[in-house]
Amino acid sequence: MIVYLPRKRRNFPNPSTTIGINRVDKLNVLGVTVSNTLTFSHHVTALVEKCARSLYALRIIRAHGLAGNALFDVAQTTTVAQLLYASPPCWGFLKTQEKNRLQCIVRKAQRSGFLSHSLISLDKLREESDETLFRSIRYNPHHVLHHLLPPLKNTGHNLRPRSHNFTLHTPVTKQNYLHRMLFLDMY
Repeated sequence: MIVYLPRKRRNFPNPSTTIGINRVDKLNVLGVTVSNTLTFSHHVTALVEKCARSLYALRIIRAHGLAGNALFDVAQTTTVAQLLYASPPCWGFLKTQEKNRLQCIVRKAQRSGFLSHSLISLDKLREESDETLFRSIRYNPHHVLHHLLPPLKNTGHNLRPRSHNFTLHTPVTKQNYLHRMLFLDMY
């Protein structure tokens, strides 16, 4: 698979193919389908289908007598967990329409009685999981992503508290998870 951004692609010839290796337009890596243009539309479509099957299974479970908090727990650990899986790297690349499709699944589960109406939106759940991951990256020097953080900035002045003390550089891409988290609440 050759990854390129369509708006940046000029008429460069593709490298010659290698015998025995097929060139593909999308690739499934750890359960996340990525296209050659770094879009996740195939992943969102597959996720919506998978969650529809989960909602059907929840309907069957409810018909067999599971109700209340137990049903909420099962829906939370299946459907919502599927929606939040790999959300930090993917969310910045999703289009608004794709984000709305995922939010519709949560609303449908709430209308069907599988999730509590007090459950906050998918966007809030994703933000909480993003912040939890970023905290673990910041404070654990042995974390696999810790070396990707920029160096700490020490001004020597008593300034207002910031969300972090890393040096900020112009982001290469706004969709990147670490850049999104570094520039979050920076005002």
